[in-house]
This record gives sequence, C-alpha cells and structure tokens, in this order.
Amino acid sequence: MNEHFRDLLYPLGFIAQLAFGLRFLVQWVASEKVQKMVTPKLFWHLSIAGNLLLFIHSLIQLHFPMSLAQGQNLVLSWRNLNLLGPESKKQTFWFVVLLLVAVSALTVVFFALHTYNTSWIATPGTLAISSWIHIFGIVGICSFAVRFWVQWWQAEHQNTGSLTESFWWISLVGALICSIYFFIIRDWVNLIGPILSLVPYSRNLYFVKRAKTT
Repeated sequence: MNEHFRDLLYPLGFIAQLAFGLRFLVQWVASEKVQKMVTPKLFWHLSIAGNLLLFIHSLIQLHFPMSLAQGQNLVLSWRNLNLLGPESKKQTFWFVVLLLVAVSALTVVFFALHTYNTSWIATPGTLAISSWIHIFGIVGICSFAVRFWVQWWQAEHQNTGSLTESFWWISLVGALICSIYFFIIRDWVNLIGPILSLVPYSRNLYFVKRAKTT
C-alpha cells in the first residue's frame, strides 16, 4: 500500500480512538457512581474493539511499535473478559501465551514483508523525525503496553479481570510521554487517546488512594 492510500485511510483511526475513549468513560462513570474504582465488563468489550481497530490502523500506517502493542493488548483484553466468565469457559494460561506469541510473530512477518524499502515507523505526512524522538515515543508506547502485561499477571493470580493501582500509575506515565511524542510527530489519531485519558487515570488513582485511607 503506497503512501497516498495510507494518507486516505488515516482518518479511520479516529473510530478506534472513539472506542478507547468510550471504555474509560464507561469505567469512569461506573466508578463515580459507587465512589470507588470498578471495572465493568463493558470496559473489556470496548477495549477489544479499540485494540482490534487500532491494530489494523497501525498496520496500515506502518507503525511497528503501535501494531505490536495493540496486537498483544488485543489478546490481553480478551483474556480479562475470559477471566470474568464462567469457570468452564476459561482458557489456560499457556493458551494465552500461545496467542500472544502468534500475534507477535504475525506482526513481525507483516512488517518484514511490507517494509523492505521503507521505515518500520512511518509518520503521517512528510515530517522528518529524529530517531531520538522515536526512541522517546517507543518508551511511552512500551509503558502503555507494559501496564496490561502487569495487569494480566495480577489478573491471572487473582483469577479475575480487574485494574489495580500499578495499572493506573503506569498508564499515567505512558499517557504523558505518548502525548508529547504524538504531538511532535503530528499523529492526531494516536494523540487523542493519551490526552483524553489523563483525567480518568488521575481520578482512578484518587479512588485507590481514598480506599486506602478509609
């Protein structure tokens, strides 16, 4: 797919960000109602939709770090929803690991086949971006990815899909870094999510802190 068609399809990424924005809005409203941090099932349904759409968007836009992160997070979002279901339908830990490896491998193969004559981190338009800026951005993207790995590990131990204090702290740090990075490279699709999420991240940390003091 050439650069012209990638530019034409770029606005479709806003649909993915809509799903991401709705998931934290739903979670935030649910938490405000009971004045404590809760994670409704709808959060994970919207996460799966957002991960899938943003995974496809990132593949089209040839942004390898985002593609890899969203592909893996798609599996982890599904796993959290799976853990909230009946015991008879819960998959094994190793089945999830196999899915993660498969999605990661397919993503790498896709980029190996489609980016032999271009960059693995394409940017919107024709901006010339320093490698150091991309490294800075990858740190933020990795923070966003790591939060779900940490949450997944905790969910497996608790045998249920829930969000913990560490998830919100990592999310907040990752959102700040990603906001700066995506603003610099003028990637408005990926900028929306981190910026709009800063308020619910901070609010959930407030609920967690208040629960500790009561």
